[in-house]
Amino acid sequence: MRAWFSLLLIVFALAPAAARDVELVRAQTRLAAGGTALEQLKAIRITYRLRQAGLTGTGTSLTDVVSGKTVTRQRLGPLSRADGFDGANYWEQDWADIVTIPKGGLRPAQSVSAHFRDALAYWYPQRAGPAQVTFRFQLFRQRVKEVFVIAPKNGLPFEVWFDAQTKLLDRVIEDDASETRITTYEDYRPVGGLMIAHRIRSSNAAAAFGSERIVTKVELNPLLTGTEFAVPPAPEPDYTFQRASPVVTLPFRLINNHVYADVALNGQVFAMLIDTGASNVITPFVARKLGLVPIGDAIVKGAGELSVQAQFTTVKSVALADVRLRNQIFAVVKLEHLREVEGVPFHGILGYELFKRFVVRIDYPASKLTLIRPDGWRPEGSGLAVPFVFNGTVPEVQGEIGGIPASFEVDTGSRASISLNSPFVQLHALRARFRPNVEAVTGWGLGGPTRGTVARIRNVRLGPITINDIVIDMSRQTSGVLSHTVPSGSIGGGLLKRFVTTFDYARQNFYLLAQPGKAPQEVFDRSGLWINQTSMGFRVENVVAGSPAATAGLRTGDVIVRVDGKRVSSISLLDMREQLRNPAPGVKIKLMAQSATLIREVVLELRDLI
Repeated sequence: MRAWFSLLLIVFALAPAAARDVELVRAQTRLAAGGTALEQLKAIRITYRLRQAGLTGTGTSLTDVVSGKTVTRQRLGPLSRADGFDGANYWEQDWADIVTIPKGGLRPAQSVSAHFRDALAYWYPQRAGPAQVTFRFQLFRQRVKEVFVIAPKNGLPFEVWFDAQTKLLDRVIEDDASETRITTYEDYRPVGGLMIAHRIRSSNAAAAFGSERIVTKVELNPLLTGTEFAVPPAPEPDYTFQRASPVVTLPFRLINNHVYADVALNGQVFAMLIDTGASNVITPFVARKLGLVPIGDAIVKGAGELSVQAQFTTVKSVALADVRLRNQIFAVVKLEHLREVEGVPFHGILGYELFKRFVVRIDYPASKLTLIRPDGWRPEGSGLAVPFVFNGTVPEVQGEIGGIPASFEVDTGSRASISLNSPFVQLHALRARFRPNVEAVTGWGLGGPTRGTVARIRNVRLGPITINDIVIDMSRQTSGVLSHTVPSGSIGGGLLKRFVTTFDYARQNFYLLAQPGKAPQEVFDRSGLWINQTSMGFRVENVVAGSPAATAGLRTGDVIVRVDGKRVSSISLLDMREQLRNPAPGVKIKLMAQSATLIREVVLELRDLI
């Protein structure tokens, strides 16, 4: 995929003198880094102390600086991980030694740029593929920096800053789909004729995420066998089927297009969301009930604009019917507030860790969840196959929407049918293209409410499959995952529930088995309300302009206390939302609404909004 020994193509955006500046700065900084010793460097192994997410640990990084092959291994509290580049693929290994080769989203472009840096191609251009390079001076905190702006072919642009006085590497800055990452290099010390940074810090632009590495040992030109960088083999299973059959089926509840199953954690049963778009999570309530002591201090973001803190713990036993998983790592995140959104107890999430270990079949029509041991499974009878790649740990498929090529994450944790990320919507002017449409709160998750433009489209293509009559959410978010530049968007439970859906992570396919007969038309809310559940009743969180709710005079902050004369205590949130969505246009619903100053009766006459 890379042209390993092709010459570096240099394109200058400045005056012709900039070419001499680049070569001069390259020569000066190379000399400051070690000169002759740097010429003789073939490989380097660095051992360090690591601080990240409120945890401490250790790590090692081994890099073949000629080929750009690399491997990093870290132990951080209860967590361990590794990643590497074997000359063909970048790979990632999680705490359970399960390996993923991510090729979705910006991962291929990130890999090209990482290889460029690991091969020191800003000093030795012949070690990597072609790149565009421009040069500028940057004044930063009263010091002058000499900056290379580098755009490798098929890679992500990034900046390499050198201090103009010391000529040593100061920082690397790279933008990806969601943030700007900054790595700074400090505390340089001489080692074998080289100047080596002994303090390396990484963060995003807002410093919300970060790590610090304090170097404790440097080995120059260690002996390499060539196997150090290879993709690790699959680990032995950390689960068992309690009976002879390698297949287990259990019921689930479909609530707000979300799949909830009863899961035993250390012998106690909790309601858990089954979510391809997440990692394993439990709430602080569950941690306390199990007597677990979480550690660490991390920050996580969801689809909305807010972020929340997370810690980590180990659950010794996770059981779904007759399947037992041992010693599973969980993030501990405050999710209890989502009970108001979901209307049911919310204790946590089973995510990638579950799907990576099993073939997982979600029979939406029958409300059955099946876990199958991957070896020996055959896809016959599972429906049409849609190939995917991993964007991190989430499946990503190629498709098309409105004749526009698009990429979609497959997220069972999303209630929508199709959600389109705001940059993709803006790039293709989709709000003008897909009409009629309405502005609404379209979801509510870890990051709070999400807002978008809702419309109906004729069809969407996922791999070889075309699906008709889809309600889409065109995001208006400026932060969170719905503001990422890639992928284009996601498909969620609103679409998947039309099928029996089977996920085979090992072979990177998922299967859609359509049910007999014509699928019913997808219905969007006919009232114009987003409501959540409170102890007082159903709180109005959003009213769509010009909708039946707006016409009836309902306002954000109102609390619905009666529905057609019934107290809301006798009505579930799920039933209430269905009552506002499913009845035919023209149906009238009598509501009693309470505000800060008065109680009033209003009548909604339902109608289609799109």
